[in-house]
Amino acid sequence: MDVTSHGGSDTDWMAIAQTSSNAVSGDCARVVARTNGETLFFVGDVAGHDVRAGRLARQVDAFVTRWGPEASPKTLLTRLNAVMVATWPSDLFVSAVCFSIDPANGRAVIAAAGQLPPVIKGVTSSSTVEVHVGLPLGICAGHRYFERALRLAAGDVLVAVTDGVTDPLATGSDLLGLSELSRLVDLAPPEPVRVCASLLRAVRRSGPADDATVVAVAPGQREVAPCISAVRPGARLAA
Repeated sequence: MDVTSHGGSDTDWMAIAQTSSNAVSGDCARVVARTNGETLFFVGDVAGHDVRAGRLARQVDAFVTRWGPEASPKTLLTRLNAVMVATWPSDLFVSAVCFSIDPANGRAVIAAAGQLPPVIKGVTSSSTVEVHVGLPLGICAGHRYFERALRLAAGDVLVAVTDGVTDPLATGSDLLGLSELSRLVDLAPPEPVRVCASLLRAVRRSGPADDATVVAVAPGQREVAPCISAVRPGARLAA
């Protein structure tokens, strides 16, 4: 599928790009300003590709918007898990990664629920963040989620994706597609909006279309305004 990203320049300090395999997407991505001055990012993927998955993804969006200003990443995942276990159909779950960043100093805190951890694009190489990945949201009541704290250096870009990006990249020796994701992030230009465009082009070339979301954040480029890139099904991807 061909897609396009809209808005912003190559120097925006954060960018989100999404594409859907049809008119309904089970992916959700939210950026929320926290009351302590940090910025919280949530990237989630509701199981399934039907209207029900899309409707529940919008519910997740609403909860993240409501709780994000006060909740830490692990607290937000814990609250989401509790409400999903209590109210959602038992056959549905959400994989997610949540992280907060202090744009003043690059300090980041990351928690994950059944989703691949983010990749950091450094000045010379890329690496996967080592973080404890808990169960997907909505599976087990009372499940505990853990955080990993780190500091992003000047020039670092933190990249988080849903499995619509990594699944087409998987091979027999790289079953999760994580190694190939890290390689592609390493090859991408250092600007967040261009990282998003580069990964979506790679997904388009690699396999069948699916819901796919990319979030790229570079606190060192925070002097400029953020970019939220909307990606429409059926449009063409800009070079």
